[in-house]
Amino acid sequence: MKYFNVPLWCKSLIEQSKEAYIFVENEKITFLNEKAKFLMNVSEPDFDLSRGCKVLWENNRLRVSFGKSQNGKPIITNDENNAANCIEADGSNFEFSCVELVFSDKNNHLFKLNGDSDYSELVQASEQCYFSLFNTVKDAIFIQDRDGVILEANEGASKMYGYPRYYFKGKRPSVFSAYGEGDLDYIQISFEKAFNGEPQKFEFWGKRSNGEIFPKEIFLYKSTFMGKDVIFALANDITERKKAEAQLEAYTVQLQELIETRDKVYSIVAHDLRSSFNSILGLSELLSEDWLLLDEDRKQLFAKNIFVAADGSFKLLQNLLDWSKHQSGLLDYDPISFDMCGAINETLSLYRLQSSRKNILIQSEITSASYVYADVNMVQSILRNLISNAIKFTSEDGRVWITKSEILEEDSKIMICISVHDNGIGISQDRIDKLFDSRINNSTSGTANEPGTGLGILICKEMAEQNRGKFWVESEPGVGSVFSFTLPLERQ
Repeated sequence: MKYFNVPLWCKSLIEQSKEAYIFVENEKITFLNEKAKFLMNVSEPDFDLSRGCKVLWENNRLRVSFGKSQNGKPIITNDENNAANCIEADGSNFEFSCVELVFSDKNNHLFKLNGDSDYSELVQASEQCYFSLFNTVKDAIFIQDRDGVILEANEGASKMYGYPRYYFKGKRPSVFSAYGEGDLDYIQISFEKAFNGEPQKFEFWGKRSNGEIFPKEIFLYKSTFMGKDVIFALANDITERKKAEAQLEAYTVQLQELIETRDKVYSIVAHDLRSSFNSILGLSELLSEDWLLLDEDRKQLFAKNIFVAADGSFKLLQNLLDWSKHQSGLLDYDPISFDMCGAINETLSLYRLQSSRKNILIQSEITSASYVYADVNMVQSILRNLISNAIKFTSEDGRVWITKSEILEEDSKIMICISVHDNGIGISQDRIDKLFDSRINNSTSGTANEPGTGLGILICKEMAEQNRGKFWVESEPGVGSVFSFTLPLERQ
């Protein structure tokens, strides 16, 4: 851009000032700044010897006559074709009564324009209305030039990013954005498309004054500001929307897992119940039809097998009921303080007959009262599952025993640890890793072919955690297993 005889100091003053300045050479405008263009509502001029206008200065009044293009727009130009299209007689005229002659050197003059009072008041009111509307928008709005430099920002931007409005001017958005790999190239392409008249919409990350990174949605639109083509960039903080989307996605995944788990469990239960009832129906039919033909040993064997199948089916249904209640939130959690020693002895008494059939010794090594704060029904369900499983996977003449210890957790809470030991067949590490995945069929038959689904261990873990405890397994194939869970020692 050429300025001809405009002095360097004058050029700097014109470009940086917010006041309206016109530099005149030989009664023609050589250069005018953005404020002056705005006041006179002119298009972007070519500053090489402006044509199509005349400037008259007399009696402290400045009169500017513009030519008018064929579309009626006032124009300043030195292009020969455009100049030929200018009709000075039909042009627009601006007269400024409040003019200050700042500099004069022979035929060169620098004028500061205040404009006609009525026109100035109109412009001031228009500006006030515009910026009032501009600042009432809660989203951040930036006005950027062709190079992406911010010319203006609203109060919404100040609140969103935590900087005063003047901070943004003269900067590019990269200063308060957190770009990822490839973002800069993508945004530059989007900016170019917007400047060519194609509105853009995309998302990336912003950075507040306190260093906080947040997601934002950007809209780019081409517009005009102070006579220039600009980009209006609207930034919308979408933090809450992203949280809602993430939560919805998590709910969707959770629901899908729950549906898959439900279908898997129902499939396992249906299969095991069918097998159990086939045994019950088949053996009971033989007993009813061939009772007189069967010897006592066969009758006793059939009756025993019917009992095992019926007992397994009952436990399976009980576990299924507990699991479905827990999954649907219908399993009541009603913690009280109770003696763990008494609860264990009471549960052991239920399995004396079952253990005696395999000549398994079951005993509790807890001899003194130990009070815990938990839901007694859930704790008893955990004990029933663990003791029943220990008997199930222990061979004849084996042993099942229960111990107690105290654990101090990281938050200084004292927990009581109950462990159910057995010297049975044990579990491989590979199976231990899969025990708590409800999507995998963990059903394993006992040493006497007792049926099972693996559902009981999953319920034990969930119930222990609901009582603010933990649940874990230690085992070695051929040696035995230890199933442990913790409970609060007292109400804490």
